[in-house]
Amino acid sequence: MKTMRALFLVLFVFFVVSAAGAAGDLPAKVIRVIDGDTVEARLADTGIIERIRIIGLDTPELHHPRKPVEYYAQEAKERAELLLLGKSIKLRLDETNTVKGHRGRYRRLLAHVIFSQGAYFAESMILEGYAHAYLKYPFDPALMERFRDAEKQARQSGRGLWKQR
Repeated sequence: MKTMRALFLVLFVFFVVSAAGAAGDLPAKVIRVIDGDTVEARLADTGIIERIRIIGLDTPELHHPRKPVEYYAQEAKERAELLLLGKSIKLRLDETNTVKGHRGRYRRLLAHVIFSQGAYFAESMILEGYAHAYLKYPFDPALMERFRDAEKQARQSGRGLWKQR
């Protein structure tokens, strides 16, 4: 019986996420910030809690089994908490991840996090110097270019990660 319920839940989440890919953004509320590029959010339509890996964003490692805490990791997490914790957001799935069911290596939902006013959380974090543009895996080309430009601006201005130590 428990196995059937678990299977039903997995299928339900799969169909909700698949439908969102076609229908638009998923409204959600951030309930926990894991680190600067990973959060947990409760989907408004279903109440399901998803762990989200934010597309295009790479903050310094805070919780890595084989690495020490990296420079600026705690600051990135604190900034993410300030910007996101308890806030209503939209999750936007990217077409490039449809084949993988919008899931990454650790089964986290891959999504863009968008503030209520329409700005991308990743772009804000990169522009402020809390993160790198994570371009290893392709996503919307126009956004990739925006994130690349945001990192260039942060570097040139010496913000956050790029300030002189």
